[in-house]
Amino acid sequence: MMMKTSIKNYFWHAWGILLFISLCLFIPFYSKMKYGVQSSNLIIDFAWAFFVIVCVPAIALYLRYYLLSRNYTVFYSYKCISFISNCKKRNINVGDISHIEIKMPIPMYFNGLRFFATDSFLYAVIYTKSKEKFVITSFLDRDLIDTIAFFKGKVDIKRKPRLLCWPPKNKVNITNN
Repeated sequence: MMMKTSIKNYFWHAWGILLFISLCLFIPFYSKMKYGVQSSNLIIDFAWAFFVIVCVPAIALYLRYYLLSRNYTVFYSYKCISFISNCKKRNINVGDISHIEIKMPIPMYFNGLRFFATDSFLYAVIYTKSKEKFVITSFLDRDLIDTIAFFKGKVDIKRKPRLLCWPPKNKVNITNN
């Protein structure tokens, strides 16, 4: 099974950002048209605060996930995993993996409703016995369904809740092939 980023996954993560940005723009405009300038100043201040609290973290996460996942492909085969980045390849046997940590937002951890734009950002870190770590973001595997299904019963998988899922850098020894 091959996983790489796609336009569909980019859009899946951008919908919440676009929705909340449009709300931040539309509500003050509507308020100004309906109630006049005096009452719209408070609503404009509220929209700016809402934008900073809700949209800025989502935009930062989107850029972080994009930078980690671009030019990165993962192949899951029967007993081996291949990580390919910029024509460089690293193969790892399933037996060389010590454990996997899946970091997910609190609503996803408790199988709740995804309300904020940051709730669709999650990632898995694959730790090897040689102290390397590979990050599989939700840009590669949208809800990490394929990753969980592949490793279930083979490797210890730990789920951990997070308020914001900021993924670490890959710590990988990839060679030219």
